[in-house]
Amino acid sequence: MAAYAICVDDGRILLARWVGPSGERHWTLPGGTLRHEVGGSTDRAAWVPLDEVAGLERAEVVDIGLELHRVRPGNGRVD
Repeated sequence: MAAYAICVDDGRILLARWVGPSGERHWTLPGGTLRHEVGGSTDRAAWVPLDEVAGLERAEVVDIGLELHRVRPGNGRVD
């Protein structure tokens, strides 16, 4: 089970950079405690302009989160 946040503000999305066991890196949505970690599963958190996301190495969950953000109801939640 995982929980992620979709944080969009002023044309930017908040992302965390995940570091895999062999050192590979890709951007993902933040979840849990967001901080710069040393020796953890993420090594960076950043506000990224929405128009730059398509050019990033990223987890599929980023695209899913952005689509949910685009189609969210006016009240911001699904009842």
